[in-house]
Amino acid sequence: MLARLRSTPNRLNRCGAVPAFFSSSETTDSMADRSYQHRSGGRHGGGGRGGGFRGGRDGGGRGRHNRDGGGGGRGGGRGGGRGGDSWFKQEGYNDGVASSVDEADVGIKVFRNDIPGFNGIVKQRFSDFVVREVSVGGRDIAHLTDLELPKGKSKNRSIHTMLADALEGYLGLSFAKSTATKDAHHASSAATKPSNAAPSGLETVVDALSKRLVAMYLATRGDAKVTQAKKKVKTLLAKVEAMYDADEAAALGAFLNDIQNAEQDKTELELVYHFQPSSSKDERTALHTLIRELGNEWVVGDTVAGPSGDQQIVRLRPLKVKGNKRKDVDQRGSKDLPWPHNRPNYLKFILFKKNKETVDAMQHMAKLLHMNPGTFSYAGTKDKRGLTSQWVTAYRVPRETVAKINANKNFKDFDAYPFLVGNFQYVSEPLVLGDLDGNQFSMVLRNIPSDVSDAQVDAAVSAWASSGFVNYFGLQRFGTKSIPSHVVGRALLRKDYKLATDLILLPKVGDASKIKEARQHFQTYKDVSAALRMFPPYLIAEVAVLEGLQRHGLDEFHRAIQNIPPKLRMIYTHAYQSYIWNEAASVRLTTFSSTHPVVGDMVVRGSVVGSSGVQVEDWEGADGDDASRDQPAKKRQRVMEHDIVFITEANIGEYSIEDVVLPVHGYNTLLPKNEIAAIYERCAREDGVDFASLKRNQSPEYNLPGSYRHIVCKPKAVAHTIKRYNDETIPLVESDVDRLMKRTAPPSIPDGRFRSICLDFILPSSSYATIAIRELLKQSSSIHVQLGLNEQGAGQAMDTTSKTNTAKSIPIGRPGFSLSSK
Repeated sequence: MLARLRSTPNRLNRCGAVPAFFSSSETTDSMADRSYQHRSGGRHGGGGRGGGFRGGRDGGGRGRHNRDGGGGGRGGGRGGGRGGDSWFKQEGYNDGVASSVDEADVGIKVFRNDIPGFNGIVKQRFSDFVVREVSVGGRDIAHLTDLELPKGKSKNRSIHTMLADALEGYLGLSFAKSTATKDAHHASSAATKPSNAAPSGLETVVDALSKRLVAMYLATRGDAKVTQAKKKVKTLLAKVEAMYDADEAAALGAFLNDIQNAEQDKTELELVYHFQPSSSKDERTALHTLIRELGNEWVVGDTVAGPSGDQQIVRLRPLKVKGNKRKDVDQRGSKDLPWPHNRPNYLKFILFKKNKETVDAMQHMAKLLHMNPGTFSYAGTKDKRGLTSQWVTAYRVPRETVAKINANKNFKDFDAYPFLVGNFQYVSEPLVLGDLDGNQFSMVLRNIPSDVSDAQVDAAVSAWASSGFVNYFGLQRFGTKSIPSHVVGRALLRKDYKLATDLILLPKVGDASKIKEARQHFQTYKDVSAALRMFPPYLIAEVAVLEGLQRHGLDEFHRAIQNIPPKLRMIYTHAYQSYIWNEAASVRLTTFSSTHPVVGDMVVRGSVVGSSGVQVEDWEGADGDDASRDQPAKKRQRVMEHDIVFITEANIGEYSIEDVVLPVHGYNTLLPKNEIAAIYERCAREDGVDFASLKRNQSPEYNLPGSYRHIVCKPKAVAHTIKRYNDETIPLVESDVDRLMKRTAPPSIPDGRFRSICLDFILPSSSYATIAIRELLKQSSSIHVQLGLNEQGAGQAMDTTSKTNTAKSIPIGRPGFSLSSK
């Protein structure tokens, strides 16, 4: 018999719902036209500190990441100055209280079995959530077991040791050296030679002599490098003149001179040089080869689109930015050493990270290794709050290079590292989004009530493992409570762009006090310019809509919505599809059998169903795999009409409830041949959504062919232990770092004050661990329920208002902005 969530009302007859905004960290890029972007800024653009970000051809655009905005224009600087770019981290911008949407409002209404649940705290500590990626086919699980540091002689041996070695070899005597820098070879060989160590005065002589020799060497080397550089520049300019003309060579020479003389401070706009447009790929290739051979010490080159769009331009930029080697270049072909011809092109390794976003980890790694973050690719972005291990690939990067990450002197031991890398191997193909079967979870559910016996816990876990859970889309897919993302998606699918704009910009419950003030000010005065100075840049959708209104007019709602990054618009419409699926799944399991298929149900032929289940249109957002919008996705085998099998009286005995799928509604999906089809039709009709009309729409948010999703999902490889403990700060499950350091999880203390469940299981990549645990605990997966349990477990109430009382005394918006001036 199917269990219902007692506290939630039945909303099956209502497809429209109230609202939250799903905030994304994605940013958009603007294209710069051809110009010499020297210190004064681009052509007609505002340079200097207020340099533009999105200005039009002749300036005027707002600077997103600078202090005063301004400029832009044709060739205007992208980022401008950095002054005041942390204003939104001040008090009043971070005092909001997160509140997820209620489960019933997004169709999450029933449980799979009637086994009683119990309260438990999920993710009380980030070490309570350990996620390891499962490879395609389920053959491997990402365990970091080998850190393999670079081998070879240390580069950190002191100059005293190196010079003493040289004198030893020349004189045959053993001079005193610092024991901190002796290696094993020197230690052993010293025992076989007569000790002729002089008093400390000799070491002083060696020290002075070493400094003198180093200074002489550097001076000589410096003179030689200058002479060599002059020869290379002269040769480069001569060849450019031969390829183009004297004017082009002179302009390039002036650009190189500007690089040499440029002051590397944060207010400088970037130097850029563009060669004449060329439609000849051979010509551009020859020019790139020339730059790599003769100019790679000062500049990097790439190819960008010309003003007309039908020609390409070779662009040069300084190799170093603010004294550091630039990262926004393609690393391919720029290595000092040739890539071995018999070595596969990609390095594959495991990344272990702690309480850190995958994208942040990639950017940090790239910074440490002086690489472009795009060098790295991966199958899925993992949750921030947890300890996660996943595979990463890098194009033509030696393992010795990546292994340097583990030798960071800023951390005293591996526990202090935010991430580690290891298990290196070379492979022929890169990873792309979706190259995984799922994730293995090791979770701790803390503070199990004392009135729940161990036997009850064992029975609940056993029933959960055997019957599975309703495969709902989780709450994280729907944003926050006040304006859920599926409500914005419904407005987009109805093409009610004014409503969508209002939903995105309206004040929201749980907003930080300054953000609420900014929203209310815009609703009252419709002052876009002021709003753009008040909204923090991490509210991507809001800022994009406001910029669209500013550029096109306050009534141009469609064009304002189109200014939102495409992948973020897709999140809204995909959320609406997920909402309809959740509603249909609840109806199917309450109206018909929850344990067996019924006539009219749908299944997919076995050859199309992979080990991770039926093809799902997109898989971002499932637990363990956060949304990723910055790398290509794997093309999955699409379920075609001939792959669908409808349950009949004749074949019903061949299938189980675990085979049954429901469509994620789209313009290409079939509907069940029973009463469930009416749920889809009624919801679409009442919401004013016509999926069939979207088939020829070119906008990505309307590209909704649909897919199919299993109603029931069973966790695999389930195992659990019950642990009692006294110290709530001690991790209860092993991480990869624990295993590397040969630490085991603490044993259960028989008379411990607290009790927890340590639970291991595997889920396919499209399923949600929070939904799985909801079934086990018979407990809502919403944020406010977990916050309440945390308060109860800690024995103290959380203060969520202390910051708001002082927020009104703090200036709002960017530095220099004042509401009184508006």
